[in-house]
Amino acid sequence: MMNFKKNDQIILMSAREDFDDHRFKQVINKTEKLLEKYPDSISVNFLRAKALYWVGRYAEAQKIMIEFQEELLSNQRNYQAMLAISLKNNAFIFAREIAAKTALKDQNSWLKQIAKVEQAYRLKNSITLNAKTRKLAHIGVLPAYNQVHTINDSLYLPLKEYLIASKAMLADPFTWQVSKTQILVQLMKLRIGGTVQLSWLDQQIYKIDLTQLRTIDRYPSLTTMLDIIDRKYAATDPIKLQLLEREIITQSNYIYPFFNRIILDPHYWVRAVVTELFGERLQANSSSERDMLAWIDQIHEQESKMKMI
Repeated sequence: MMNFKKNDQIILMSAREDFDDHRFKQVINKTEKLLEKYPDSISVNFLRAKALYWVGRYAEAQKIMIEFQEELLSNQRNYQAMLAISLKNNAFIFAREIAAKTALKDQNSWLKQIAKVEQAYRLKNSITLNAKTRKLAHIGVLPAYNQVHTINDSLYLPLKEYLIASKAMLADPFTWQVSKTQILVQLMKLRIGGTVQLSWLDQQIYKIDLTQLRTIDRYPSLTTMLDIIDRKYAATDPIKLQLLEREIITQSNYIYPFFNRIILDPHYWVRAVVTELFGERLQANSSSERDMLAWIDQIHEQESKMKMI
């Protein structure tokens, strides 16, 4: 338990007892008070989400699920409740991500349960579903801000439609590269396998094996760069560290999944980023360094275009 004061610990224990006794409105009232003091408490937020579910406030419960997704997914004891909340909200992709992470003995039955709810949703919402599928498939015509919202909305598509739309937008050369990265990472988390065609930053088409993808933070060239700037600036210039981290993470969303092909020398790349933060240009002394500077230029050009739209 995070640093709860003794009286607040008693309130939390009382709220848990209320939940066990099905006094869900009391749970909601008590957790609301606790969250005024401990807004980032996973245990309080999750308890509140479960109580909201039982009083029919499904969308509010789902909002908590998404806000604390990574923390909640780190504990399989949360999965059953998370799945129930997600299915009540027709958050099918989120539900399938939970199922992909659960123990194999439960996985098949959970996937069958999701597929059953998906099919019922298709039958009742065919017009809306077709419109949402088309919107994701043709996301490249939207400004960056709208693309972000469309991708969030796509978590509510059934898997079949999500795959159809995702494959179309990944192959579209006009879709923002950052949006493609978000979709690729989501497909990887679903653990469905297969391949997709990716029109990438260099305007070339690549065949991507989804089983070979990793989350962005598991690519060594990226983690090396973050380690370099942390060692150099964490103790001496935390503001500069924050700026550099933000820039490198932004760049990573364009580079994914080709880190090893692009970042040939993490130390040089970091020096280039540091230099350009002050409006200067790092000298290139080899073809590989010239190539890396060209990639950084291309990322900046893409960023500028999206800001203008």
